Amino acid sequence: MQLCYSWSTKKREREHSKREAELWVMVQGFAAGLTTKEFMTLVGQYKNKGAWASDEVDDPSSAFGIIQLARQDDMFDLMRSIDGREYRGRTLHCQRVH
Repeated sequence: MQLCYSWSTKKREREHSKREAELWVMVQGFAAGLTTKEFMTLVGQYKNKGAWASDEVDDPSSAFGIIQLARQDDMFDLMRSIDGREYRGRTLHCQRVH
């Protein structure tokens, strides 16, 4: 007789989801009107699972982008190369999304 416990599968799924959640990065400091296409042009060299851009709700003159990276190394590389970088006269800032 072989026993299977569904909780172990659920636990693995939660751990996988947790690891994936840690690979999201928000890039702030863009001028309003940034498109997802422009954002992807900037961050597209990093292996990712998707990204999008939006104007800030509380600051209509600013925009941000969020990207989900495929690998942790790519996340750290992206943050090192973009944080503090000038883009169209504005300084960009990166932070992990938890």
